[in-house]
Amino acid sequence: MAAGVRKVLQTANRVNNTLLPQFESLKQHRLGKSAYNIYVDYKNVFVDFLKGIKKRPLKSMVQFGLVGVGYLVYRHNPDENTYYDTVMENNLALLQISNSIRSPESDSYTQSIQKLYNQGRLQRQSFGIFSLMLLKDYGKEYDGYEKHCYYTKTRWVYLWKQVIDIGVLGHWYYLEKSMNDFDINYEELKDCPDDVEEGNVWVKKVSKMSLNLKDFVGDLLFCMKQSMTSSET
Repeated sequence: MAAGVRKVLQTANRVNNTLLPQFESLKQHRLGKSAYNIYVDYKNVFVDFLKGIKKRPLKSMVQFGLVGVGYLVYRHNPDENTYYDTVMENNLALLQISNSIRSPESDSYTQSIQKLYNQGRLQRQSFGIFSLMLLKDYGKEYDGYEKHCYYTKTRWVYLWKQVIDIGVLGHWYYLEKSMNDFDINYEELKDCPDDVEEGNVWVKKVSKMSLNLKDFVGDLLFCMKQSMTSSET
């Protein structure tokens, strides 16, 4: 690869000497010297970069992989629209099932988020590769003294108390977690006999964790496939 780069540079020099002989005189001026020095510096950096790849291919592959994964996570950082669309989808899914089997926890959480959204008290804060959904103290329409006073505002030390959700790779963690078993009302099943032995509880937990990990890996591979398809087009 380095030989190919040298060949391209030599060809460019021959074309320059043939078609642009005034370039040599331009390099003698102050502005021309500065521009030429910048060109030489960047060329040397590029050549050294190619030599480093050739010398340590495995290390370079790992570094490129980390950069690619970081860019992929950055591209699929969820925004406000993703959050609100998920809230609407959860609300619609809950409305389509009967009250007798609807989970009170899922319904209560979804309704509380819907209420905060209508009040304008939700604010997204992006950190590049992930996002936080924060709960503001006041809505958009409220314009009282407490909203603008410096001493009544929440300090950064207590910012973690205002975090209500974490978003990464196009998913919002607590929104999706709130819909686990949303069509099961455990209050209606409390009088039913328990057919699961106590020792199998941990087996169920491990199985559920493995399924969540499988879904996460599947989403990551799907996002990588989409990025590769879009880059090819």
